[in-house]
Amino acid sequence: MANLTEKNILFIVEGESAEPKLIRMINKNFGLGDEHNIYPYKTTIHTLYDDLVLDEYLQVNLLLSEKTTHKGDKKMLSMHFMAIYLVFDFDPHHPKYNLEHLLEMVSFFNDPLDKGLLLINYPMIEAHRHHKIMPDLSFLDRTITKDEVLRYKELVGCESDYTAINRYHRRIIIEQLVHHLVKLNYLVTNEKSIPEIKEMYKLISNLDFIIKQDENYYNNRLYVLSTVFFYLIDLKPKTFYDEVKSYETILI
Repeated sequence: MANLTEKNILFIVEGESAEPKLIRMINKNFGLGDEHNIYPYKTTIHTLYDDLVLDEYLQVNLLLSEKTTHKGDKKMLSMHFMAIYLVFDFDPHHPKYNLEHLLEMVSFFNDPLDKGLLLINYPMIEAHRHHKIMPDLSFLDRTITKDEVLRYKELVGCESDYTAINRYHRRIIIEQLVHHLVKLNYLVTNEKSIPEIKEMYKLISNLDFIIKQDENYYNNRLYVLSTVFFYLIDLKPKTFYDEVKSYETILI
């Protein structure tokens, strides 16, 4: 568990708009400061795999620093970070999608204080707000088809009551976090509860769940889920866990 400040944390994210905006809004509402080291990779986890050599010597920030031509990004990525979070989409429809490669990435990036922690959104970042109302009791069973994956942003825009990220406040973010944590725990362990902190790491990097999601997609029934919120509890477990836990009953 990190328990760090925002100044020595790096977020490597897929998109240059949605993810940075969401992370900044979360950090603002939880008093994590105004300085955010966010590097938009601007393409998918499946392409990132091709750019990396997953070995004990890999420092992902330094590798990306070598590849970028943007002076500001190069300087930022060259800094020393105590924790790294990689926020990417599942994107099972992508031409480069490869389950084995994805499992390698999840196994490798499983510790924010070491190589980094990979946080996956199923099917993509918009899953974090795929809620119709709070509490959204139907969320635990919410799935989408292959066709809906292709138009997922539009689908969420029509179905969600939480599309205006600039209007988010602390309670909304906690309620979203609760929905996704309870759902992940339910799908993996069949328990409708918020897992203990030490169990969260196992859930986030659970390879069997990813394999199951791969099967779900090909069976036309992918579960909607986001793990982006996990970094909040990871950064300040003593501060945030009890607060999040107190909202658990909204889904039980």
